[in-house]
Amino acid sequence: MSHTRSSKQALPDIQSKAVFADFHALNDALVSLGIGEEAIIPLHSEETALQVVASVESTRTLKEKSLPISYPSITKRALVRPTPTRIHNSSQGWIQEEQLRVLASGWLTLAEATVLKIMVGTTIGPFQQAYAGSVKEPDCALKISGQTFPSLTIEHDIDIWMAGTGGATIVAIIIKLNKRAPGRLADFYQVARRSLIAPAGYVMEPLQDLFPPPQNANQQVIRVSREELFGQQVQQERNPQDVWELSLDRLRANVDTNARMEGYILL
Repeated sequence: MSHTRSSKQALPDIQSKAVFADFHALNDALVSLGIGEEAIIPLHSEETALQVVASVESTRTLKEKSLPISYPSITKRALVRPTPTRIHNSSQGWIQEEQLRVLASGWLTLAEATVLKIMVGTTIGPFQQAYAGSVKEPDCALKISGQTFPSLTIEHDIDIWMAGTGGATIVAIIIKLNKRAPGRLADFYQVARRSLIAPAGYVMEPLQDLFPPPQNANQQVIRVSREELFGQQVQQERNPQDVWELSLDRLRANVDTNARMEGYILL
């Protein structure tokens, strides 16, 4: 994830001790956290939280890490969870490849691909309802051109997408790395899908292994319908129930290659 904004321009107006403390607490967490660890940082001022998070984002200089920061206003705590840069970028490479494949197969038309945008390293917010004032930076997302929120997101937290986007986000994919031993990581994924009948407004599908690969590894897919991607913008001649099968085996290959380049072995 690259950040080119000037740190001189991005620094917050540090006039109060609370804002100063928030800025440096987040900044210190970025430096001290190891892979697979996470920090939850209480922020003193909800009014300046978005500015503080954006400012810390813009001044990050650790090139060896991608450190997504999120701020759900409902908790008034910022969450930081380090991931090596290449591993962090695996989901975007995977989505790009999957999109090219369905474009080549004809499942996705050029007109559809033109409005279905891949978002990477984009800070999204503020959110709605209980999460008003929150910001998130998904690892990767698919968004219809002109819409505020993505219809599909890949990120480590799903509540905010399901409860704070006014129903815009339909599918959230969680990909989580856990450090099992020095230089060794395990990888899991889980899918949350919007549901009108579930009490929470969405359902969580069972947690699945990426690494170590399960016996049915070459059959693992995440199914997303055209309607889930495009919502009311499904083109008239297209079938809303057509399903896009996202290959987890190709994600696995992508993560494995990038992990080895970072010096890690996935179990």
